[in-house]
Amino acid sequence: MLSRLPTPFRLAAVFGVLAAVGLLCSSVAPAMAATYGGHIDLEALDEETGAKVPHSNTIVGGERRTLFRATGRILLDMRPVQVATGGRAFVFSDIPTELKGVDLQVEILLRQASEWKRFRSFVRDGTRVGRIATTVVAPEMEADTSVAAIWVQPRRRVNTTVDYAATVKVPSRARLRVAYAFDQVVWDDLHGADVSIVAAVMENGQPTGRRIEVLSATLDPRDAEPGWVEADVDLARLSGREVRFEFRSTVKDDRGSVPPLIAWSVPRIVFPQRGADKPSFVLVSIDGLRVSSLSCCGNERATSPSMDRIFGDAGVVLDNVLAQAVDSTASHMSLMTGLYPSVHGVKSGKNSLGEGVETLASVLSRTGYATAAFTEGGPVSSDFGFARGFDAYFADSSGYIGNPEGTAAGTFERAASWLEAHAGEPVFVFVHTHQVRKPHVPPAPYLEMFVDSRLEADSKLDEGELVRYEREIRYVDDLLGRFVASLDSVNDPRETLLALTSGHGQSFGEHGAAGPGTQLYQESVRVPLMMRGAALRAPERHSELIGLIDVVPTVLELLGQPVPAAAQGKSIADSLRAGLPYDVPPRFSEAYPQPFVTADGKKKAWTPRAYAVEESGHKVIMYEPRGATPRFEAYDLTADPGEQQNLLDNAESLPSWYARLKDLVVDYPTACARIAKPTLDAPFVFYDTRVKLQALEAASRP
Repeated sequence: MLSRLPTPFRLAAVFGVLAAVGLLCSSVAPAMAATYGGHIDLEALDEETGAKVPHSNTIVGGERRTLFRATGRILLDMRPVQVATGGRAFVFSDIPTELKGVDLQVEILLRQASEWKRFRSFVRDGTRVGRIATTVVAPEMEADTSVAAIWVQPRRRVNTTVDYAATVKVPSRARLRVAYAFDQVVWDDLHGADVSIVAAVMENGQPTGRRIEVLSATLDPRDAEPGWVEADVDLARLSGREVRFEFRSTVKDDRGSVPPLIAWSVPRIVFPQRGADKPSFVLVSIDGLRVSSLSCCGNERATSPSMDRIFGDAGVVLDNVLAQAVDSTASHMSLMTGLYPSVHGVKSGKNSLGEGVETLASVLSRTGYATAAFTEGGPVSSDFGFARGFDAYFADSSGYIGNPEGTAAGTFERAASWLEAHAGEPVFVFVHTHQVRKPHVPPAPYLEMFVDSRLEADSKLDEGELVRYEREIRYVDDLLGRFVASLDSVNDPRETLLALTSGHGQSFGEHGAAGPGTQLYQESVRVPLMMRGAALRAPERHSELIGLIDVVPTVLELLGQPVPAAAQGKSIADSLRAGLPYDVPPRFSEAYPQPFVTADGKKKAWTPRAYAVEESGHKVIMYEPRGATPRFEAYDLTADPGEQQNLLDNAESLPSWYARLKDLVVDYPTACARIAKPTLDAPFVFYDTRVKLQALEAASRP
């Protein structure tokens, strides 16, 4: 038995369980009939040195994009400030070494009524010494705590900027896709700008003098809210030519308080390419969605008719899926990387994904996919590394989540619009919503649903809260149905892989707690995973154990793409294609110390750190109270699916499997530490992200 092995050998055994298994790809998934199978991402060149310019990123209108070239605008500081009587606030920041001696255009923004507003703009002479310090007078603001942001940009002497791309030969039937925007949070008082793209025709790497304008437009802030403007340019005139693209922006009048800067996203040339067609992939995460509340997974209430139809009747339903954490940030990062939380290291807002860790999006982007994410921010904010590999990453970070309509409808609509604009391209789209997390207040048309005998039953569960939660599930299910109908109108459903899952479940008093994030019982760690398309045998239902870390290798193999060598999950693609049972190693879950709320709304003490391991219907949970001996629980999930009988309460009759699973969970933290990836500590978290996190946390409290 494993318990008899010396500790180093036991760790090696756990390491073997954690390691990536079964990553050899078999046959490539069938290709979809895509219009554009190939792509070329243009790289910016430094005009003086000819060197390639590293990509950067910026957020405009809540959407983070990778930039063709940095605009030079820098967020110097963002911090709480005290607004005194009369609206006076003192704002200051040190100047980085690289900006000392540089004339700076300075913007002072304050947060007012959930929106940023520019209150002062001035030029700071580079010959001055010391920090930036100023008093802002905002009479309309009440005396209270606000947030100030200081943005700076080098003062420009000319009003025209040109960014040059590396020379490229334009393929036949190609199009240029790019987006542009003012790189400013607030567009009020900005002057307009003319933007254009010019193709300089080259021959053997040398300019011929011929220039062809392929785009000309005006960006007027008076006509639009902050956001990206998409451009889709037909390059038929340039087919077969060797060209160097020039991306030009001219400020129409730079005498305003803030000379605007134009940001260009990384331009992509897309073109038909025989043999390069790839199935698209759309991943939907309904955060806080638990399996037992879905009609497609056994709930007698009709909570998920759209899921029943989309996946139950025409796809694959996996109803024994373990989240690797009950924290949304940690769990979604495992979903995106195929790594356990203690290996990728992003367990909360204190860490950001380290350099060199591949994500599902970064693999697919590198292999020719257009990638975009439409999320509701907070725990899945780009601040924590979730934007890695995405061409566009939108996060609705509004702090007000009490509106019954929520923001899920807008999230799905944005994703649908992007998919329509990229019809014919191989794409990866991630859609995420917090809609079914607390507060459980469904929209009016759903308030009277599911009035049944369960509401009158004598139950330890909070049946009133549970029915409101399941009404919200029905609301999101209806939104999902409309979204998938839109998806199917622009992508062949037989050749587009669609998946739905969740970061964690929710508890309603089954084990004394309410909400997500504190316990490792099945109501919190068991989540749905449903898939449709890409040659899956359907309809099929699987009840074998699988973890969210198995999604990355499975999806990549179904799409015919390479699986990162570091991924710890196991692909079950062959089994899903054939409709056969599968088998994965034991799967682990993690929970981190935090206060919890009981079913009757009382806030209790902090929970200890905990780990759980499951295999073949057997489960062991280990709690690690600070400064105390670990304690354990063991459950036979086949005989006791509700985990009501801890088998360790009868110490005279321990199950034969207990010692092995106990050894695995005891050694799990050490085994993870040995292969853990370095993280980026204390990332800069934008205020909007903090607001969303605080709102979600507040909604979970009584």
